[in-house]
Amino acid sequence: MALAAQISGADSGPVDASARTLDTEGLQALLDVLIDDGYEVHGPVVSDGAIVVRPITSVDALPCGVGAAHAPGRYRLERREDRARFGWAVGPQAWKPLLHPARIRTMDIERHGDDRPFAVTVATGTTARRALFGVRPCDVAAIGKLDRVLIERPPTPEPVYADRRTAFIVAVDCNAPASTCFCTSTGTGPHLGGADGEQCWDLRVTELVADDPTDEPRYVVRHGTDEGRRVLERVDATVAGSVAPTDDDTERVEQARRHAVASIRRSVDADRLRSALPSARDWVGWEEVADRCLACGNCTAVCPTCFCTSVDDVGDLSGDHVERWRSWSSCFDLEFSRLGDYVRGLPPLQCSFTVCTPSPGTPDYQAMQPRIWVDNPHDLHDCMHPLTPTALPLKEFAHSFAEQAH
Repeated sequence: MALAAQISGADSGPVDASARTLDTEGLQALLDVLIDDGYEVHGPVVSDGAIVVRPITSVDALPCGVGAAHAPGRYRLERREDRARFGWAVGPQAWKPLLHPARIRTMDIERHGDDRPFAVTVATGTTARRALFGVRPCDVAAIGKLDRVLIERPPTPEPVYADRRTAFIVAVDCNAPASTCFCTSTGTGPHLGGADGEQCWDLRVTELVADDPTDEPRYVVRHGTDEGRRVLERVDATVAGSVAPTDDDTERVEQARRHAVASIRRSVDADRLRSALPSARDWVGWEEVADRCLACGNCTAVCPTCFCTSVDDVGDLSGDHVERWRSWSSCFDLEFSRLGDYVRGLPPLQCSFTVCTPSPGTPDYQAMQPRIWVDNPHDLHDCMHPLTPTALPLKEFAHSFAEQAH
């Protein structure tokens, strides 16, 4: 998918005649149409002091008048003076669990007596149709990475992800980037771009906060797919508050984009980091990362693009029934360190790994490089969290990392 072109801080994309401006009633109508179509809608809500993703049926569940303060090792919700429902950057939870579940049963194996063959039942896909409501541009980019690794590049798409990837995606432009964001350096925000071609989102929403903070915001909605167009047309026919965007609406969308871009203070040289990776095997900075790492795997659990899994067979005491479970795995697990020896012993066609972790530049990466069939593995690395946090601020760490290769 042409995500690099779709997601950019360079422009906000056209607001054409098919776009609609909705009020709060119209936003609720959008939810109602998705629910009527059989979608289980998941969106952002406030829970336990954080903005997390939960099933929703009403716009009243969205975090109205809530912002978030981010700092290294710190995340706090704050009260905004307006009624914005998307006046925050990202929460601590990615959308990945809805598409690539943390743990799922994939198979049952049953033995009916010693003289009878085993009965194998492969788990079927989920029957729920999901709509992801409120996906940020950086999370759209993360879903695009998962699409490439789990659907587009493998000879056979990963079945669980492919089944769940039919989700309807409502992307929402980010007007309030956090102090820790640097999406303009990676081309993943703060607004979606307006490129032509294939989209991985169905509808795109830009929230316009009212001049009077006590008034309700308005929402400019554009479609990116035929399904998105169909849903938007149904919303337009449902409520009187659905109108074509005015020239003022179009200008305010662009103003919101410019303001969001200007508020981003952090930056990294993504091109230099990419070129530095292959020669980073002996960089002394890895020792600092290792000294601070607890090998807890939490970083891969919250990462929106990590996709590695492990498989466990769980039997009962009788020995007649076994369940096969697939769970997220982390490259910080001790067992993962043995992956290199395992892969080196396989014929190339039996190796189904798409991206070798840890990062390019490590001994395992160099050993397995001849077997990797992805043409540009660097491009598949996490677009949001390219570096493990260290005692150095992000910009200084990135600069030090890039300098060692030149």
